[in-house]
Amino acid sequence: MAEFRCKVSVDHLINHDAGVNWIDLYHSPYINVSRKNIEHLGQNPFGRFTLEETVKK
Repeated sequence: MAEFRCKVSVDHLINHDAGVNWIDLYHSPYINVSRKNIEHLGQNPFGRFTLEETVKK
């Protein structure tokens, strides 16, 4: 419950105090970790990986 209150407070600061107006459609619950030689690895909020731009160097 404390995390929700914190997120609501931060969202309020961003949306109202900074003058930014947007609608959050969804929140990504994932954190992606990869090796240093992997670039542009992404995952959308529905859990699917976006590999079109992923590069291994």
